[in-house]
Amino acid sequence: MKQALATVVEDICRRYGCDRTRMLDIVLAVQQRLGCVSTEAMEVIAREVNSHRVEVESVVTFYAFLSVKPQGKVVIRLCNDIVDWMRGYEAVADAMAKELGVTMGETTADGAITLTHTPCIGMSDQAPAALINEVVVPNLTPERARQVVRDLRRHLDPAQLITMVGDGNNAHPLVHSMVRNNVRRRGPVHFDSFESGNALQKTLPRTPELVIAEIRASRLRGRGGAGFATGQKWEFARNAPGDQRYVLCNADEGEPGTFKDRVLLTECPDQVFEGMTIAGYALGSNSGIVYLRGEYSYLRPFLESVLESRRQHGWLGKAIGGKPGRPQKRPDALQGDRAYHSEPLRKILRKLGIIPLLASRYTEHGSGLGKTRWVIERCLSWLHQFKRLRQRYERRSDIHDAFLSLGCALICFNVLQNSFC
Repeated sequence: MKQALATVVEDICRRYGCDRTRMLDIVLAVQQRLGCVSTEAMEVIAREVNSHRVEVESVVTFYAFLSVKPQGKVVIRLCNDIVDWMRGYEAVADAMAKELGVTMGETTADGAITLTHTPCIGMSDQAPAALINEVVVPNLTPERARQVVRDLRRHLDPAQLITMVGDGNNAHPLVHSMVRNNVRRRGPVHFDSFESGNALQKTLPRTPELVIAEIRASRLRGRGGAGFATGQKWEFARNAPGDQRYVLCNADEGEPGTFKDRVLLTECPDQVFEGMTIAGYALGSNSGIVYLRGEYSYLRPFLESVLESRRQHGWLGKAIGGKPGRPQKRPDALQGDRAYHSEPLRKILRKLGIIPLLASRYTEHGSGLGKTRWVIERCLSWLHQFKRLRQRYERRSDIHDAFLSLGCALICFNVLQNSFC
């Protein structure tokens, strides 16, 4: 038995060239083939890729989709983040466990169904929610949870649990999901009228340097905590040493309460991909990668169809818009030894979605997105004010900091709410 396992794992490792950097691909393939990544399998992987078992184990135990012991044909991953707890996770988990006759983390006696919990699956707007294999089951109640288990015992096919589909592209045949977008108000940035290829056609006649200059003039910033100027980052990346560059779209979101990237991937993928293409043109990159989290794998067929459609229209591929891509090496104009020396340039999904809007309004960035710019600057201003206020106080207890942070968040929320969606 051990020899047979070793042979299977060795074959998988060799399929990926025994490349240590392909560790995730290897363990996923082992899990798919053997049902888990056991300690014995970890030992073989470590030996084949010239690593240590602890390194393999750190990968396997980090991801909720990987397991060190065999699981059932159907795996119920019940989300247990804070929002789900507030919406009744405990009662739903108890109902499922009793109906299955197992405790959390166990598999039924017949080996058919495993019940386990998992961190945020991006469904905080319709919690409690579960991921059953790749099928999302939102808005669970104890009674509905019991019915889900009864249905699964009968047919062991999570796809049959889909009795209705959500709004927008959730109803698309390639998505066919019960998830709802829950967009209460459509703002002018991501949900404005978007015509595929329009922004790209306006971009290609311009030089990459001019495109970057326009992005800088728009004053678009990163949507994270640093608020770093996008145009400046693009300029650094374009001038960094190296011939090959990659545009990485970080579509992961694991913070409890977040689901924005899920909605953008569902409703605005064409806009996001166009933003990546424009970024690639400006940076001298001919490759792009979208990080799609496992919890959103149900969107993959749909996203791949959008990419294929863009290829067929000439908006993606070797000759975009009839213009062959010839990335050129740029002089080392980077200032200092900074992180931008690395060739990949990571982009947050929301920011990439804004790029086509800016590109299609090259002469209107001062007016069309003036309110967006004002909101960002106002929020940053309030953050700075609160930072100075904190520095004036000698008492900095946890509760004091908490009240200051809460006040800052409320003010920023109020500014955003009264300005744009």
